[in-house]
Amino acid sequence: MKSLRFSFVMIYLVSQLLGSSTTFAQGKVVDEKIISYTGQADEKFDLAGKVKVKVTETIQVDSTCIKKEAYTVNECHDETRTREECQTIPAHEECRNVDDVICRDVTRYREECRTIPGREVCDRTPTREVCSNQSQRVCTNVPRTERVCTNGPGRRVCDRTPERTVCRTDPKTGKEVCGTVGGVEVCRTLPGEEVCRNVTTSHQECRDENRRVCSTVGGDTICRRLPDDRDCRQVPYQDRDCNRTTRRVCDNIPAERVCKQVPYKTEQVCGPVTKYKDVSYACKKDQQVDRVVEKEEKLPVNIYFANSTKTLVQLKATLTEDRKITLSLVDPKIDVYVIKKIDAARKGYLISFLGKDQVPSQASPVRLENLKLSKSKKELEFTLINHGLNYEAKVDLSLVKKKSFLSKARLVLDLKNEDFKTSKVLMKSSVTNGTLVKIPLSGSIKKKTHEINLSVRYQQVDGEILNGPIGTTFLQQKVLVKGQK
Repeated sequence: MKSLRFSFVMIYLVSQLLGSSTTFAQGKVVDEKIISYTGQADEKFDLAGKVKVKVTETIQVDSTCIKKEAYTVNECHDETRTREECQTIPAHEECRNVDDVICRDVTRYREECRTIPGREVCDRTPTREVCSNQSQRVCTNVPRTERVCTNGPGRRVCDRTPERTVCRTDPKTGKEVCGTVGGVEVCRTLPGEEVCRNVTTSHQECRDENRRVCSTVGGDTICRRLPDDRDCRQVPYQDRDCNRTTRRVCDNIPAERVCKQVPYKTEQVCGPVTKYKDVSYACKKDQQVDRVVEKEEKLPVNIYFANSTKTLVQLKATLTEDRKITLSLVDPKIDVYVIKKIDAARKGYLISFLGKDQVPSQASPVRLENLKLSKSKKELEFTLINHGLNYEAKVDLSLVKKKSFLSKARLVLDLKNEDFKTSKVLMKSSVTNGTLVKIPLSGSIKKKTHEINLSVRYQQVDGEILNGPIGTTFLQQKVLVKGQK
């Protein structure tokens, strides 16, 4: 871990000290221009000087050519001799069959039919009276007078009992003991007087009544459509009737003399034969040769600015003798990142600015965030914030089960770059807010605590940060997660 951080810091320090000066090693500088960004939308100018250009020339070089040369040899071959034989074919008659087609007009008949749509037929059903007995409950309100009595409030009446002397003999002592009883006030409540009055109420009395209800049914019009009818008739038309007849035709062929070549012997014939052979000779041939020449050339430089910044940014455009144009920063230690991309549509460079205060570390404009376990507990997720730049990223990932009271720490998952299937290009996006990367696990992890160690190596594939890190950049993050129960 310490060596990885040290190498990353060294890369950043070298980039800050050298800026983009490493690009000057391509060739001798023949022209340069410094421009200052002051809010303009674009900057267009020319760089001129003597540059080295490769030209192709055609020269004559010594070579060997091949030509065909004729020569004569005496050769023998078999030759077949023929002679003419003739014969006379006597006059004769040649006959052949000839087919004749004889046609005549005939009258034929075909059936033509038309569909007559069915008509609608309506009938009226007879009317009749239908009666039925219906039971109906009839209720009426009947008045009723009732006498309602109520008791008035009661009153309290008190009496005092008379006093009297009572004597008794004590069984233990045998003496007579006397005492006074009574003279106590006794009260009671007398009920109130009853008050009565007549109250008229009503109640509902119901009874079932049967009555005869009659109604008239029928008298409706019922319509139906009769099926379609088909009307057909025979219509005459003219047709042509043809018959094929065969007749015999003969021609008289006069007598004819016929001759043909007939081979009769084979003999050997010898004589001169012309043949050709390849002969080489010295000659001159054209050859394409490349050579480098110096020529005065003027190259246009178009710089477009995608956004603005209040920081003073000075760009140096340099033309080298190998006809290459490079852009660098006069002062790479400014407080913004300067990002250069190729604008192919407008044949120039697109410059954008990114404040270093927008990223957590000034060592890299790309950062790693939100390393976590997905809700399904079957994927690991993290986000690479790339601020509109495209990168190729590769991942090293380890998942370690933490030490507990009953078990030791154990390595559960160890994904290396060469073993990770989609590690070639995990992220290649121009989304400003970054790219969500999901790494599937072979199975869901259990409920114990696990430690995730993630290392991302990324390299920019389009555009260039003129005052950013050079080459591959490393990002690392470590989190503790709990699996599913």
